[in-house]
Amino acid sequence: MSVRRRLRGVLGTALVWAIGWLPFALVVILVTAREEPYDWSPAIALLIAIEWVVWGAFSGAVFALLLMWAERRRTLAQLSVWRVAIWGACGAALGPAALMVVAASSPSDVGWIGVATVVVGTSAAVGAACASGTLLLARKAPRELSATNDPALPPTA
Repeated sequence: MSVRRRLRGVLGTALVWAIGWLPFALVVILVTAREEPYDWSPAIALLIAIEWVVWGAFSGAVFALLLMWAERRRTLAQLSVWRVAIWGACGAALGPAALMVVAASSPSDVGWIGVATVVVGTSAAVGAACASGTLLLARKAPRELSATNDPALPPTA
């Protein structure tokens, strides 16, 4: 399979995940606006949305790379939703977990550990949901696209 096709799959997956993470950004924006009405502004809302979209795109790209590596001998039809969800959770949790390791190596207050654990867990749950949704979307793709051996999801035209 060509590098170009794999790159297209990774970029397509990153785009789908970026869009998929946007509703979670909206929830965070609404909660932030409600709990801190005096510190809230449209600029803060935009920054929160951008952070979640970038986080989703990064997580989607990591997921696609993990899936290509781990499931390279399987077709879309052979992949189980649960197995893909596990890869999605891993791909989405890797970024925050890496940041936790970096933060843990610096001497500072350890009060962030509880929040970081929630962030990694939330990221893994959202990643599992996005991975499952991405697989189901890819299976609905036209037959000539979904019949390939490329597990990088979804194939784009």
